[in-house]
Amino acid sequence: MNITERIKLHFGSVKHYARVRKINYQHLRNQISTNIFTKPTLQLLISDGILKESEL
Repeated sequence: MNITERIKLHFGSVKHYARVRKINYQHLRNQISTNIFTKPTLQLLISDGILKESEL
């Protein structure tokens, strides 16, 4: 299951997740599409249970 599917499973949509977490939607989409995440985004994804540290 990819990141987009996991976010949709937990939050309904990537746009809603960005709004709830107060991060820029386009910035998040770019990180997902390139699969290169900034440290703050990675920390959010891990703390929300979308990613596990063992998957990094």
